[in-house]
Amino acid sequence: MWQTGLSIFIFIILTTMNLRIKAYIIFIFLSDIILSIDGSFMYNTNHQDQNQSHIEKIMTYNILNYDGEGNRDGYFKAIIDSISPDMIVVQELNGISGFNNFFNNILNVINLNEWSYADFIDQNANNDIALFYKSQNFSFINTSQVYTAQTNGTRNVVEWIMMHNEASIIFRIYGVHFKANQGYEDRRRIEMSILREYLNDLPLNTNFIVAGDFNVYNISTEPGFEIITSPSLDNSGQLFDPLNSIGEWHANIGQVNCEYSSLHTQSTRVLDLGDGATGGMDDRFDWILVSASILDDSNIINYIDESYLSFGNDGDHCNEAINAEENNSVSQTMADALHNASDHLPVIASFRFGSLDTATVKIDYEESDFYFHNEQKWYPNPFNSQSIFKYRLKNDEFVKIYLYDLFGRHVKTLMNQYQFAGQKVINWNGTDNKNKHLPSGIYFCILKIGQEERFSKLILVN
Repeated sequence: MWQTGLSIFIFIILTTMNLRIKAYIIFIFLSDIILSIDGSFMYNTNHQDQNQSHIEKIMTYNILNYDGEGNRDGYFKAIIDSISPDMIVVQELNGISGFNNFFNNILNVINLNEWSYADFIDQNANNDIALFYKSQNFSFINTSQVYTAQTNGTRNVVEWIMMHNEASIIFRIYGVHFKANQGYEDRRRIEMSILREYLNDLPLNTNFIVAGDFNVYNISTEPGFEIITSPSLDNSGQLFDPLNSIGEWHANIGQVNCEYSSLHTQSTRVLDLGDGATGGMDDRFDWILVSASILDDSNIINYIDESYLSFGNDGDHCNEAINAEENNSVSQTMADALHNASDHLPVIASFRFGSLDTATVKIDYEESDFYFHNEQKWYPNPFNSQSIFKYRLKNDEFVKIYLYDLFGRHVKTLMNQYQFAGQKVINWNGTDNKNKHLPSGIYFCILKIGQEERFSKLILVN
């Protein structure tokens, strides 16, 4: 299984001292996981079939003190089946019981044997955070915590390191559930400051997504939210709203024509159903925020414009229940399900892993506008001081050759210019864009010529 192989792989990386042996072991473990067994290139060609373009839908959902009591399972199944997400960040699972019941009684009923989960951390606060994903699309690598909790009953941020299977891209996703209620703005400020410092310490251009219940009311009253979304001396951990709709989200009682009504995620109810908030749709508590790199169209992971949605919110229910009168976004049955399942709405956004609207296929030398010199790949590979790659252009083309590390960070630009037709040679000496020597490990080369792309892997052994 993916999890077993990757666990052994991580163990070897942490314990093996001989770098040359380490490199070959890495090669063996990842050769079946990343690209092809012989390290051959693959290329991307424009494809209209969206099912082949590595577009994945990520969802965050506060499911309101769920322990698997069963009376809400039907509503959750209808909601998730309608959205059809590929990954779900869940808040307010009540311990291991809620975690197991959500997986077995909801996800595994909707799509039998399609779902898996990241290692679960029971924080003994009830209202826990968990990650579920479709195992055909993603593989789990690691779970850890960012220690943001300040008191008993509050929760640490959970960090998951994941891999996209088809695109062979590793990224980080964080599940959050910050302190609730007005009057706790300073508590949230402390929690979010800890998160920002943690994200700042990640390597530059790391791809990460932060999703969950932020419990923020207005930007003017939430210094913590301003800290995580504003530039600072270190911007590597800055978070961005894909909608760029930062403002005064909270709707006062009786307010109509609310400016941010279409973005509100709580509360789906005006009546007390025995648990959860009331008051109608008046707050944007639930978010999916992203790193700067994910908003870059040239990045290996990027947000798909206009895919961000507060599911079931038609913008016409400010201070009303989500199922009051007609809902122009979903059917009445679905509006009722959203109302009865939780006091929060799910938030969804889609992301493209790999190149824009592409499908990965084997090389066709006959149709390609370029080809390898005698089908040569990077040589030597693995390498120590220098590796060489030869290719030939059939036509004059603009050529881009980029290198990325195992975590998807861009480390080196080898070529970014127009070239005339003919045989070409490129070499890499194991340094980054600042000419600093990179550590031993696996690196990916993306060769883009015209509208075609090809991928390969190199193993650097210092």
